[in-house]
Amino acid sequence: TTSARSWDAAGVDGPLRRSVLEPFLAGVLAEDDGSTSATFVRLLVRSFLAGTPGVPAAGMGAFPAQLAAGLPDVRLGVRVHAVARTGGGVRVSADDGAVTVRAVVVATDAVTAEGLVGVPAPVMKGLVTHWYATRVRPTSLRAVMVDGRRRGPVVNAASMSLVARSYAPRGWHLVQATSLLPAGGSPAPEPVVRRHAGEILGADPRPWQEVARHVIPGALPAQPPPLDVRRGVDLGGGLLVCGDHRDTASIQGALVSGRRAALTAAAHLGVRPGRARPA
Repeated sequence: TTSARSWDAAGVDGPLRRSVLEPFLAGVLAEDDGSTSATFVRLLVRSFLAGTPGVPAAGMGAFPAQLAAGLPDVRLGVRVHAVARTGGGVRVSADDGAVTVRAVVVATDAVTAEGLVGVPAPVMKGLVTHWYATRVRPTSLRAVMVDGRRRGPVVNAASMSLVARSYAPRGWHLVQATSLLPAGGSPAPEPVVRRHAGEILGADPRPWQEVARHVIPGALPAQPPPLDVRRGVDLGGGLLVCGDHRDTASIQGALVSGRRAALTAAAHLGVRPGRARPA
């Protein structure tokens, strides 16, 4: 069942649900209608309660940097046009030519994976994040903040540089404000986002300098009921696929599916995990 129906059945209502749980989960799930699987919501809430959310000090690029550090050769900025099984392995056709190898892991977003290898992409949920720089500390709270009264488009805001000092130069603060991006819809106007983020943080947003805006229509795969926690990563013949669309819709799910794909690829190549060699 959905999270909304589950809460209704359990009699969960009032300020706790309407002003805390639903506004907070809107930013985590990229939806505000309670359509996500109740099972998935419970998994998320349990994860938040079991640990302390954080961010890498070096930014989200630390994840791919760690992966790349163990590889012999990495080529960036090369677009792949096709991935197909052949009699001699898997052929990858890219801007700079084609290569045939024994195994390929397609580690992309759901829509790209569908285009390359034909795995059906789930419905995707969109998010928009505005980033602001300010010399005045916007809040003293090292936390993600939400608007329980839902006075605008922003589902959460935070002073990221209070959580990770490395996210802003000395003397500056970095603010993020995230809004939902409805399917086929347009992002909320920047002045509206700025005003609402200031209200949430209790700060005057007028001096803030917008430094970036990330519009991501495919931010998260939808997770409707019944929850399909683990989708296959092995497409056969040395072709594998991984991403948050093959597991739970989260960074954790993406990493877990990547590990499953890596172990399967290693078995296909006859390589012991931890001692991989180029295919």
